Amino acid sequence: MKKNSKNSEEMREHLRRLGFVRVDGLTEIGFRGERLIAAEDRWLGRYDDNNGRTVVVTPEGEIWLADGVIVPKEILVPNGKGAYVPCSNGEKIAFGDLLARVADPDWQPQCD
Repeated sequence: MKKNSKNSEEMREHLRRLGFVRVDGLTEIGFRGERLIAAEDRWLGRYDDNNGRTVVVTPEGEIWLADGVIVPKEILVPNGKGAYVPCSNGEKIAFGDLLARVADPDWQPQCD
């Protein structure tokens, strides 16, 4: 992942104010099992929505998720729509992990 620039720091703060939570590096749990949420190259700089969830994937590879938020024009997503939307088909993320990310977008789960 690329180092955050001043512009990406501003974008991160704007996403947080809109209600987005950073979810890359967290585990998504669904009927098919567990999957680590990570950006694929084809999703970089894209956004999308599915079943009331909206995702923004920054050019640096951070994945930001929100419920019921429309991506405003001022959010820079240079490559348009076309990203995977985590937790949009019944999958879940552990509540404690989400709370930790709300408090600190750079928090990382501890490996056991």
